[in-house]
Amino acid sequence: MIIAIDGHSGAGKSTLAEVLQAHYGADNCNLLHMDDFFDSHERFYDEVLLPLKSGKDSFTYRKYNCQTGEYSPLTIDNGQLTIIEGVYSMKFHEHYDLRIFLEIDPEEQHRRLFERDPGKFDRFINEWIPAENKYFEEFQIKERSCLSLRI
Repeated sequence: MIIAIDGHSGAGKSTLAEVLQAHYGADNCNLLHMDDFFDSHERFYDEVLLPLKSGKDSFTYRKYNCQTGEYSPLTIDNGQLTIIEGVYSMKFHEHYDLRIFLEIDPEEQHRRLFERDPGKFDRFINEWIPAENKYFEEFQIKERSCLSLRI
């Protein structure tokens, strides 16, 4: 089973994914982060979704480090459950068994994002959040979700 958790920055996608992985156990549940594919969502499709859907026992993908611009290979077992979390994860919505969308009140979102990284707060407000909202609308992410939760 493949689950995608998408939604607004600061809404709790990573936290929900970690709680689910802890519940099911790391041996039975893979957790992948879209931040590892910040450089190219098509690379995510080629390196993760296609191998997952092929049923291979294991596969290797390249994790991207935004700060160094370097890639590091990671091999994962194709477990019983795989969770993909992060904005842009549902760009390929048709490949998931369960699609979860998390929303957050803008005021709470701003508070969380500033608390997370004050140095990047302006980029979130002026660049990343508008791009995310455009993606949500263009791909009808909330409408294509199986479950939508608002914080």
